[in-house]
Amino acid sequence: MCLGAVFASIFGSRMIRLHRVIGGATIRILAIMFIGAGVFLHGAQAQAIEMGELQAAIVMRALSYDDALKGRVGEQVVVGMALPVSNPASCDDLRQGFSRVASLKVQGLGVRLVELPTTSVGALEEAIKTTSADVVVLCSTVMLDLATVLDVTRRLKVASVAMNQDWVRAGVSLGVGEHDNGKAKLFVNVASSQAEGMTLRPELLRVAVIIK
Repeated sequence: MCLGAVFASIFGSRMIRLHRVIGGATIRILAIMFIGAGVFLHGAQAQAIEMGELQAAIVMRALSYDDALKGRVGEQVVVGMALPVSNPASCDDLRQGFSRVASLKVQGLGVRLVELPTTSVGALEEAIKTTSADVVVLCSTVMLDLATVLDVTRRLKVASVAMNQDWVRAGVSLGVGEHDNGKAKLFVNVASSQAEGMTLRPELLRVAVIIK
């Protein structure tokens, strides 16, 4: 069965809408990622998938293409959600999306979600250390200086993620944002990913929008 047919079997009648939203190349890499992980969504799961869940799934599977992952994580991949202090509900879609895909394995490792405080960069750094976070997902409404946050992620070798392509252009390693054609794409800042200790495989980079 071809990849398109496999992915159609996963998402059913929503395949056309997904193709319009995320583009054919991203669908192909998602199919590879889901097949490689042995993950198939059925019935209510396929019908209930939302954009936050799709974004989270793309990011989690992208992490599986990091050859340096097992050298910098423990027995689990700990994903820290950096939520805004004043309005955490503004990130509910993304937070729920990551919660729904937390059962995915990343290179055979389980995933644990934690919430990270964003009252200050210092508080965020301390929480990364105490929770042993390996990934920091930055909600777009977090009011912290991005450059200072990235100084922390690079020093601690923690992967930074944001659903905002401008933030990826500014130095975040991974993100899912809207490309010029209006479709959601995986964005990768190669230099930032390397600075944060990642070694992303060529097959992932071929289907991503590369920020050098």
